[in-house]
Amino acid sequence: MLTLTPFRMPLLFVIAGVLAVSHNRKKPVELLGSVARKIYWPYLVWTAILLNTAGFSYFLTHYATDFTAWIAPGYLWFIFYLGIFILVSRLLSGIPSWSIAVVLLVGLIAFESFEYRAVFVYGICFFAGAAISQCVLSAETIMQRSGARAIVLASGAVLLLSTLIASSLTLGGFAFRPWGIALTFSTNAAILISLSIYYRYSSAASAAVEYLGRNSLVFYLSHWPIMVAVMTLATTLNVEPHYHAALLFGISLAAGCIIATLRRHPPVAWFFTFPWRNPRMRDLRKN
Repeated sequence: MLTLTPFRMPLLFVIAGVLAVSHNRKKPVELLGSVARKIYWPYLVWTAILLNTAGFSYFLTHYATDFTAWIAPGYLWFIFYLGIFILVSRLLSGIPSWSIAVVLLVGLIAFESFEYRAVFVYGICFFAGAAISQCVLSAETIMQRSGARAIVLASGAVLLLSTLIASSLTLGGFAFRPWGIALTFSTNAAILISLSIYYRYSSAASAAVEYLGRNSLVFYLSHWPIMVAVMTLATTLNVEPHYHAALLFGISLAAGCIIATLRRHPPVAWFFTFPWRNPRMRDLRKN
């Protein structure tokens, strides 16, 4: 079965790095407040939700007073490190992003621990994305070149080949081995180039990409609890296993769209933005 397991999280960090350059225009205090309200507040809320899946009494006994339980738990590790990378990017905004990626590459070579290597790989992805953004590698620039169609075909071939190779391997630690890292980055480049050209040609794709980009945090934070609920219900109802993937994808996507539609309205807004700085909350208090 084809899988994007070694590629999807590095790609998310590359895209985050591309978008993070805009944050560097903010003043440090403004950026710190923005990260606290829009990243770490929902991180804490959804961490509490995640930890409570073990049962409320267990949560109170073991997790509520254990500080380490709140550090990058489960699928929320991405949000935890995303906030850190954004703040570090602003702190080091005077240093070219590509040079930071090179330093992290040296660190990747120096450390043998899987946990450290994972952080270095994702840091490289983030700052490589920032370097791409700083170089203004836009879709329009790509399309001005006569070899655009060849680029699409070549990048598609790289994506397919990389996925086939990854599918034939034991995936534990794949993305953190030297040749696996090279394959991961080449695949990410293929995905980004293909998407940028398709985005340039299709207005429908543009609207879809912009919608997903605006609500990416909503989809990411909500998808795992929704999938757990769907799997629990499917198991209870004895749904055939070959339907599980379609149910998980379809229901989590549909539910994510509903939540995204309601994200600016309390109380849904409180799950994604610190309430007292939420513009809608200020309007409600005025009334």
